[in-house]
Amino acid sequence: EEEEEEEDVEQDVFFCDDVKILGASFIDGGKFGHEIEFSNDENWEELCKFGSLLLFTTNRFQTFFSATVIDITNTRVIVRLDPKHYTLYDNVCGCRFTVAIPKLHFEPYFHVLSGLQRMAQEKFPMEKYIIQANTTPKPPDYIAELCLKTYKINGKHCVDISHPSWPKFDSMMFNPSEHLAFQAALTNEFVAIQTPPGTGKTTLTLQVVSTLLDNVNIDTPILIVCHSNHGLDQILEGILEKTKKIIRIGSKSRSKKLEQFNITKHRPKQYGYGALARDMKMLAKQYANKQKLINDEIDDVSVIVSNEHIKQEMRKIEEIIQELEKKIENARNTADMNVMRKANVVGMTITGAARLRPWLNQLGAKIVLIEEAAKVLESHIITALGSHCQHVILFGDHAQLRPYPEVYELSEKYNFDVSLFERMVNNGLKCCQLNVQYQMRPEFSSLITPTFYNDLTNHWSTENRPDILGMDKNLYFIKHNEKDNQRRRSMSFRNAHEAKFVIQLARYLIKQGYQQKDITILATYSDQVKYIRKEIEMTNLPELSRLSVSAVDNFQGQENKIIILSLVRGNDKRNVGFLSSSNRVCVALSRARDGFYVIGNMNLLVRSAGVWKQVEQSLESLNAIGDTLNIYCQNHPKILIPVSNGIEIAKILDKGCNRKCGAQLQCGHSCSYPCHHEDRDHVKYKCRQKCRKTICGKSHPCPKACGEVCPPCSCVETIPNKPIPPVVFTSKNQLTPVERASNYPITPTRLVANNPTTLAENTPNKPATPAVSTSKTPIMPEGSTSNSTAPTRFITNNPTTSLGNAHNVFTTQYIRGPKNLITSAQPNLNRPITTPIWNNLSNNTTLNGKILNNSITPKGRPTSTFDYYDESHFATTGISVGVVSPKTSGSIPLSLVLNKKEDLARSRGLSTRAFRAVRSAVVSVGKWVASPLLREK
Repeated sequence: EEEEEEEDVEQDVFFCDDVKILGASFIDGGKFGHEIEFSNDENWEELCKFGSLLLFTTNRFQTFFSATVIDITNTRVIVRLDPKHYTLYDNVCGCRFTVAIPKLHFEPYFHVLSGLQRMAQEKFPMEKYIIQANTTPKPPDYIAELCLKTYKINGKHCVDISHPSWPKFDSMMFNPSEHLAFQAALTNEFVAIQTPPGTGKTTLTLQVVSTLLDNVNIDTPILIVCHSNHGLDQILEGILEKTKKIIRIGSKSRSKKLEQFNITKHRPKQYGYGALARDMKMLAKQYANKQKLINDEIDDVSVIVSNEHIKQEMRKIEEIIQELEKKIENARNTADMNVMRKANVVGMTITGAARLRPWLNQLGAKIVLIEEAAKVLESHIITALGSHCQHVILFGDHAQLRPYPEVYELSEKYNFDVSLFERMVNNGLKCCQLNVQYQMRPEFSSLITPTFYNDLTNHWSTENRPDILGMDKNLYFIKHNEKDNQRRRSMSFRNAHEAKFVIQLARYLIKQGYQQKDITILATYSDQVKYIRKEIEMTNLPELSRLSVSAVDNFQGQENKIIILSLVRGNDKRNVGFLSSSNRVCVALSRARDGFYVIGNMNLLVRSAGVWKQVEQSLESLNAIGDTLNIYCQNHPKILIPVSNGIEIAKILDKGCNRKCGAQLQCGHSCSYPCHHEDRDHVKYKCRQKCRKTICGKSHPCPKACGEVCPPCSCVETIPNKPIPPVVFTSKNQLTPVERASNYPITPTRLVANNPTTLAENTPNKPATPAVSTSKTPIMPEGSTSNSTAPTRFITNNPTTSLGNAHNVFTTQYIRGPKNLITSAQPNLNRPITTPIWNNLSNNTTLNGKILNNSITPKGRPTSTFDYYDESHFATTGISVGVVSPKTSGSIPLSLVLNKKEDLARSRGLSTRAFRAVRSAVVSVGKWVASPLLREK
């Protein structure tokens, strides 16, 4: 533990043992290199990046050769070897190396230093400001070249460029500080504009670019250089509303809007490029064959032949390959240059500008805008300015993050951490500062004013920010005394206590209704970021899968609705590391819009860094600091729950506030469950109170719980014996809607015969009454002809009545109104059927109706069961179905059909075919009746 609590350790170089060079490899796009393999225990993914510098040795660096990473994927690393390796080793593929990997990213420094070397033979851009420290800028040269006298603003206002004070533009809604900065940006050839957090830097930049595009007709594009890909995307997306002639350099854009404007989408196919690539691939194969030959000769000890001639041939092949690489690169860059010259705006990152400096010099951009200029090393900005540059606009804020040299001594002894922006301001160059912030709550801005900004004011719109749901405070600092720790071979720190707290707090806020995109977890150390991401992954919770977690240094220029900040550091040695930097503190405290929650060791911070004493005083004046954070249940907002760690928040998420929910339900009862965050609207919740409804005409109470479906009443209601009007068939094989007479409140449905036959009445003791048919042609079974004799159809209202040898479908139902349907077993006339009939039947229940037995059919023709009733009408009215045996004149229990007792059913007079038809019909009808849609119909 003592070892883990040591101060930050500067480890500039990492070492990897047992590294193998596998062999030559050709990469699509015209690159040649060697694939290398790390041992399994090396965490090379964190060490190797595109452009990284590697040093290979087998004798503890008494001799070594270098290599640079030219391609990297999840499974392999391709490097370009320094030709020096030929003088040191007969065959690099036969050795195991120790590799040194510097912490710093080598590629951008290489391009910057190369650019500075070339500048010795070129005109130095903006020399009188950068070198001679002139603080009185003049208008850009192109204004005189184009004879510009006025600028037209937004197509409405016309201003005199030379006039010292421009009129106010009310329609543009500039505040006074924005107005001054806007004028300075358009009339001074070298200008610095300070943009504190939330003061509208992007809006001002877009207005400046729009005005230049409208008024300055030059033959070169405007060059926009940004520190980050996110900032570049944000500005270029805004410029798209003004012009579509945009080119973005670089492949790390996350904007779908800018995909079609990437330089790679506009590169024409170069004549001969394919031939060059084929030549390179062929030479790479020859090189690999030569390498294999050396391996074979080394393995064969009986062959004593010098390999020098093979190595010389390999050197020649490699030289030819390098020449081809240069030709391909020149062809590509020439094509890119032609595309960029046709654009109005070209955008790239500061690293890309340094890499492409020779080509930017050829492009000759006269207007250059640098975003986040106060965060970029001065040397990087200078190399991004071509010798033809006439107008430089620097946007930045030297109160936020400064440049970070990888070598600490460069900051301590040579002030490399002072940007060109800050140096120009220190030299007395007039700096226009935006002083109205539109981003954060006033209480948030009080943490940085006047600590970092003396005259920053709040726009009136910031006072109307919504309160954070489920939280007692919108701003709060949670104090603790838990220790941090440091992993072996890591310069960074982590704090498990804080990690668990911020994860559970984010989860709690998401449960309150916020989306994952509304919340960002920030940490002051990269190792804490990795630890939090790993912990989120281990929770395997979908509500956290897309949660944003970032380091403070990578979040400058960004914001979010809710920020949860982990300060990480905690020890007994008063070492706070990065947190002593006021610039980093300023960024950390200014990212939130609506909700801001910080967890850290305030006692340690106050003792170690003076800036935190002012922050603590601001928090205390707002009553926004303490050992516990008060959250409240949205169901019971008057009850505050203090939490101090992640475990306590997790318990609330799992169990609520331990009080009875008590929410009012639609049924009139209150929720009796313990407080719950899930299903707050009680869509899935089923009330457990006793049901208050009646289920029959005799006002019998429902025996079920309120949230359950009311069952049919078990009582039987006597039905008056009244004449029954017949059902009339009007078309073949279809039943018409049931004829209802207003004189009969309860009407049984009847099926009647097509030919004059007897019809069974309500009571078996009464004589039968002939049925009536309105159709001249008898209703025929499907598949039969007009000469066939249709079977007789009967109906009965008594389930136990035997109908002799009649073989037809029988159903009984009682109808009152078009929707209030009941069966003879459900006598409540005022309640519609709401449950499938199968729920109320036992295995021995004899049901209404009779299914046709195929043992007797007209003229020996088989007859389908479904020929004799309208299937949809039958299903949607919830008719109970059963079987009556024609041979034994007795009823067959439904269980024989449902339980597939075919032999028993046959013994009681039901044929195999009839049995299967009955079962199919019963199962089908059961599914239909169970459908809520059909029941409603």
